[in-house]
Amino acid sequence: MDQGVLPVILCGGSGSRLWPLSTAERPKPFHPIAGDETLLQATVRRLAPSPAAPFLPPIIVCAAAHEDLVRAQLRAIGVRPAMILTELEPGGTALAVACAVRAAMEIAPDAAVLIAPADHRIEKPQDFRAAVMTAAGGASDDIVLFSARPETPETGYGYIRAGAARTGGLHRIDRFVEKPERETAEAMIAQGDWGWNMGLFLGRPAVFQDQIARHAPRVAARAEAAWSGARRRGSRVTLAAAPGPSVSLDRAVIEHSDRLAMVACDLGWRDVGCWNALWSASGRDRADNHLKGAATAVESSGCLVWSGGPPVAVIGMTDVVVVSTPSGVLVMPRSRAQEVGALSGVLPVRVFNSAVDELGSAPQQDAPHDLHRPPLDLR
Repeated sequence: MDQGVLPVILCGGSGSRLWPLSTAERPKPFHPIAGDETLLQATVRRLAPSPAAPFLPPIIVCAAAHEDLVRAQLRAIGVRPAMILTELEPGGTALAVACAVRAAMEIAPDAAVLIAPADHRIEKPQDFRAAVMTAAGGASDDIVLFSARPETPETGYGYIRAGAARTGGLHRIDRFVEKPERETAEAMIAQGDWGWNMGLFLGRPAVFQDQIARHAPRVAARAEAAWSGARRRGSRVTLAAAPGPSVSLDRAVIEHSDRLAMVACDLGWRDVGCWNALWSASGRDRADNHLKGAATAVESSGCLVWSGGPPVAVIGMTDVVVVSTPSGVLVMPRSRAQEVGALSGVLPVRVFNSAVDELGSAPQQDAPHDLHRPPLDLR
C-alpha cells in the first residue's frame, strides 16, 4: 500500500439492456445516466488522489472504437490517464484484466491494483475510498473483493459468503457463487450471511498474474500474445488480436481461487444494468415515477419515462418503461427490463448498434456530454 493504488477502469461492454440509450457505438459508460456526469467520468472522479487515498493516474481498458470518447470525456474533467489499453475485439474481463496487470507491472509493480468497472453507481464516494484503502492495507497476497448487502434476489450478480475474520477489517471468503438461479439467490438472502459481489477486485499485479496463470492458463496465454504483439504510441497501447472465447474474471479465476479476501461495505452501490435497476436506483416523485428530460406522467405510478428529445407523456400507466432517444423508442412493462438485450436478435443490426437515429441524423449540438457520435453510414 506504500506505493499507492493503481486504478484499472474497465470501460467495455455494450450495455444492451439499456437500449435505446446505450448502443454498441456509445455504450452505457459514456452516458450521464446517474447524474450530470457520465458513468465513466464519475468513476474516474471517485478515484482522484488525495492524502488519505493515494490513487495513481488510471489505466483505462476500452474498445479501440471508443478511444476518442474516453479521451474526450477524461479531458473534459481534466484527467490524464497513465495508459489507455484498446482492444480490437472484446475478449471478456478475464483477458482485459490479464492485459491490464501486465501494464501495471510496468507502471507501478509494487502498487495495489484496483479493478473497477466504469459503469457502476456509488452514492457514498468517501466511504468507497475508505473501503479501498482498507482493502489495500490488508490484501497481502490475496485478491480482495467488495461485498454489498443484498436487497433483492438478483440473478445477474455474484454472491459472497464471508468466512473467518482477518486483521485489518477483512474476512476470508467461505464461498463464491456467480449468477445463481433465482431460487438459489432467494435462499442465500434468507440465510443472511451472503453479500453481493460488487465487481471490484484489489490485489498486487503479481498476485493477479499468478492466479490467472493458475486457474485460466489459456487466458494467460492470450494475454501474452495480445501484450507482446501490441502497438504503442504515447499513452495508447493497442493490444494485438488474441482470438478465443469471451470469459469473465469471475468465472475464469475468482470462482476457483483460494487466495481471496473480502471487505463488507455500505456504499450505496448499484450496477445500473437495466431500466428497472435504473428506476430502483434513481430519485422518484410521490407517485414513484422517475422522469428524465422532457417527460410527463399523468395519473401514473411506478413508471420510468425518459426523453432524449421531443416531449414524452404517459397517462394512466403503472410500472412501465418508456424511453425515447435519437436511436429509438422502447415501451415495456418494468418487470421485463432484463429482456431488452434480446432485441439485438430481432432489430436490424444497424438500428440496434447505432448511436443515432435510423436515418443517420446528427444529434443536437448542445446535447450534454455529446462529445463524439459518428453518423450512421447507410451506404
